[in-house]
Amino acid sequence: MDVIDYNNGMFDGKHFHFEKKWIKKKDYDNFLERNRRICDISLRKIRFRKYGTGVAMFVIFSLCAAAIDVLPRLTSLNNAWKKLEVSNILKTLYDCVDKWSTTLKTSIYLTLYSVLMLILIIALVIGICRVLGNNEKYNKIKLMSEQNAY
Repeated sequence: MDVIDYNNGMFDGKHFHFEKKWIKKKDYDNFLERNRRICDISLRKIRFRKYGTGVAMFVIFSLCAAAIDVLPRLTSLNNAWKKLEVSNILKTLYDCVDKWSTTLKTSIYLTLYSVLMLILIIALVIGICRVLGNNEKYNKIKLMSEQNAY
């Protein structure tokens, strides 16, 4: 930071205008430097904002959708399900589900699979909109910082 000595006689009649312009130029340079730093910080914040949440949602819903499709076909899970002979809530649940017809079970599986796929599609659309929005903000701030550089 430059220190300006106001007692050096530059503020007499003929040098006053020049000194005033010089101070304005220094203030403007400081403003540009501050604005450039703010733009750099904003660019860093926007670039990686909330992508982890979108990726985690995508992975979780994909795994749930795959699990709904795969779990009924696992023989070890079916054997464990059939061995529930203790009279507790799981045995009651097994008896209730065992009474259902195969068409009802299939329709429930398809419904759950469809709901999870719908949630996954909505999450992807929201994520894509966010990425595109952040990209527009990124380009705008990048252009502003390039303009300020000149």
